[in-house]
Amino acid sequence: MKKIVRLTESDLTNIVKRVIRENEIKSNKNDAVRASMVDHLTRYLFEPTAKLIGSVEVFKKIFGDTPEEFLQSFNNLEKVLYKKDNPNFYFLFADNGAGVVMIQIYPSGYVSASIQPKIIIEPLHYVYKVSYPDIPKLIIPWLENSYGVLVDDLQTSKVTNREDI
Repeated sequence: MKKIVRLTESDLTNIVKRVIRENEIKSNKNDAVRASMVDHLTRYLFEPTAKLIGSVEVFKKIFGDTPEEFLQSFNNLEKVLYKKDNPNFYFLFADNGAGVVMIQIYPSGYVSASIQPKIIIEPLHYVYKVSYPDIPKLIIPWLENSYGVLVDDLQTSKVTNREDI
């Protein structure tokens, strides 16, 4: 036997507001978990973070289902000049001081970027199954869209930490 429930416009409005409020709370919790895992990833690198998270599925729930969503986790890196008098050589640091990207602009205008592989490259390859030759095709547009840097050359190497400069 089906039961018919009558709702007033006010009841319906309250239900919608409650659903929106509950979704905002869930979203804030997800943002906090993501920020915590970005901190862990930049501090301890990929392998320990992957072990802590436990599975590819959970990693993707935290960082996003696509490689592009994963890269967006790093859209708030801090730009720090290597030398105050040279704006053409700088680093992008995580909040904890971990170096994620190094950018160098040569006098000719050629722009080279170096990416910390154990923070960016390994998750792209092992979690998101991006082949190594295709990784620059993701990182170069991300650097341009997120940081306004049009990169000519992309390298992978350990990037210095903030306390080292």
